[in-house]
Amino acid sequence: NIDGITLSRVGDSLVINTGGVNTTQVAANAITSGSTSFTEAATGTTLLQQITITTSTAVSSVEIFAQGYIGIVGAGGGGSFVYLNLYRDATLLKTVTIQAQTDRSVYDTSTIIYLDAPPAVGTYTYKLTRTGYAANVSDRYISVREFKR
Repeated sequence: NIDGITLSRVGDSLVINTGGVNTTQVAANAITSGSTSFTEAATGTTLLQQITITTSTAVSSVEIFAQGYIGIVGAGGGGSFVYLNLYRDATLLKTVTIQAQTDRSVYDTSTIIYLDAPPAVGTYTYKLTRTGYAANVSDRYISVREFKR
């Protein structure tokens, strides 16, 4: 027993006692919980990937990392625009625009990184969608991480 409240010694290890540290003693953004979703196969659908997270504290923020490998064929889609969109439920958070030249194809990984501040504790679904030209998108990935304090 080191101080009888916060720390104890168990063998050669220091152990934080139950109730030994409260939230205000933890540095901001020091505690996280996360989840990821990945699909390799290509799709031409508009919903590319989605993931649900339940936030646990009112002061949390959620970091979202989403990406997809986009193929726009010059002969069929040259000059066309593809938009990758990130949503929290029905709220659009961010859009990335990809455009092919008229005479060239584009094959590129596009990424969205966003730090969200959900309005309250609750369950939220983050979605990566494609709009614009109907390009195939493969290697679709979305990751969310809640910063609890």
